[in-house]
Amino acid sequence: MFSVNIKKMRQLSLISLILCHVFFLSACKTFTAVSQKEPTIDSVLDNKMKELQKTAKSNTSADSKEPLLDKDGKVREKTAIFDAVIPKTYRKANSEIEYVNYKDAQKIAISFFKEQNQEQTWADLRKGLEYSLLYLLDKEEHLVAAKYGDITLTWGDLKETTKEFLAAFNTLSADPVALADHFAWFRVLPEPSMTAYYTPTIAANDKQTDEYKYPIYRRPKDLLTYKNDTGETIYYRLNGKERVPYHNRRAVDIDGVLADKGLEIAWVKDPIDLFYLHIQGAGRLKYPNGKERSIIFAGKNGHKFSALSTEAYKRGYLSANQLSKEHLQDYFKKNPQNLWEALVANDSYIFFNFSKNIAAGAFSNPLFAKVSVATDPNQIPLGSVLAVQGKRLESEDKKDDGHRDFHALVLAHDIGSAIKGTRIDYYMGEGDEAGYVAGRIRCSAPTYFLVSRTKLASKLVE
Repeated sequence: MFSVNIKKMRQLSLISLILCHVFFLSACKTFTAVSQKEPTIDSVLDNKMKELQKTAKSNTSADSKEPLLDKDGKVREKTAIFDAVIPKTYRKANSEIEYVNYKDAQKIAISFFKEQNQEQTWADLRKGLEYSLLYLLDKEEHLVAAKYGDITLTWGDLKETTKEFLAAFNTLSADPVALADHFAWFRVLPEPSMTAYYTPTIAANDKQTDEYKYPIYRRPKDLLTYKNDTGETIYYRLNGKERVPYHNRRAVDIDGVLADKGLEIAWVKDPIDLFYLHIQGAGRLKYPNGKERSIIFAGKNGHKFSALSTEAYKRGYLSANQLSKEHLQDYFKKNPQNLWEALVANDSYIFFNFSKNIAAGAFSNPLFAKVSVATDPNQIPLGSVLAVQGKRLESEDKKDDGHRDFHALVLAHDIGSAIKGTRIDYYMGEGDEAGYVAGRIRCSAPTYFLVSRTKLASKLVE
């Protein structure tokens, strides 16, 4: 009995020693973890500031030593530290984004809220942001949305930027400077060219008549595509077993290669209206009985686009300040013999389908007038928040003094086959008035990519 107790005591002692050892090791690991914990954003920024001050290269004021983020992870109003630690330029293959210092960002932000410069309502901007967020929520957060040199923006970064914009929406609309406090501004280079587009409403009939004789075609079944080695989409048809380019506009409109094949979905009165419908890629058809139907882009023949205004100018029909749709219609009404050769100089041809929705963007989202823009997603990804400065022609009889400057916060909601590089295509809305305005926007447009300062700061510790 006694010997058994001794044995148990020895076992208990051994267990106690083992537990003490475990606790000792655990304490050591805890101490090590505390002393060697991962650097925080605050500590990294503070260290970077000290390095800059030591080398006397800092361009940051002495009172900007406080960390960028507070304990709740929200951006402080004093963001001058960014100016010292963020590289100025991030390069991409054919473009770059250039960081705008905090003070300049403040000035630009204020200019966006001058009453005479406001291009859109805040209600439409909020709705647009909500649709952007729905799109971004479906993307894998860790996947790359855009890469500019050393900085990589993920879909998660764009999602958080949009969420932060919505969360601070009331503050931003009331206090323009908050745009600089919450978001880092990057200027897009080379400076984008800006054009504008709209949703036209045109007279149409579901039957061909002497008045309605120009067809709108659905996509033909023999229009085929494949991707070449560079990823470019090639459009073709089969001639026997040989791949050949699909029919150009001359073949369709002059030679009638698609006529009487059941491809016509409607007929219109005016071939210039039809041409502009092709340019816009969607529209609303208004029938004689008052009924309206929407049509959207269903495909293209893959040939190069040439503008009717460019052709009219090259042929000497109109001068450089007379290239609006209205001038073109007036000229060709008086000179119909010149119309078709000018039209078919554009080899590109667009096909359409009926749709329940009008003005649908790249991710089946509604487009919002003076909020949505089309971009090249290889340069500016869908869902991005942008700030643009543009010019709108007020009078065709004047030059510089005939333009009005405008500023707008816009959202990358759409794409287009002609939208390449840093070009921005600004959506103006539906109808003739929107078309009138759209035809008068063609300018260089300083454009800024807005990114959450919180998300950008987190990249400094990666």
